[in-house]
Amino acid sequence: MLKLHPPQKTARAADRREFPRREVSLKAEAMRIGNSIEAHQQPSLELKVSDLSEGGLAATTHTPLEPGERVAMYFPSHMGQHVYDLYGRVIRCDNRGGSYHIALQFAALAA
Repeated sequence: MLKLHPPQKTARAADRREFPRREVSLKAEAMRIGNSIEAHQQPSLELKVSDLSEGGLAATTHTPLEPGERVAMYFPSHMGQHVYDLYGRVIRCDNRGGSYHIALQFAALAA
């Protein structure tokens, strides 16, 4: 006798996340890390961060970035300190009509 199982539901992207996301509205400054022509021509970026987790963030910028591109970033403090304290890799960059929505995965730092 053949036993039928109900179809399994596929996991949604939100269900597969390792870390929970938090919606935020923050500005961040970033520097491209690399030797590409684009990184040398436009090394500085301003990011409008829309969500944040322990594993990465989503943000909007006016500069297109390539998947795999690396960036160093910081959140400006009220004291004006500019210390790069987060490093990440671009996972995707989608054109949203004049601005670009990026997903950035934080990089582990070597001890």
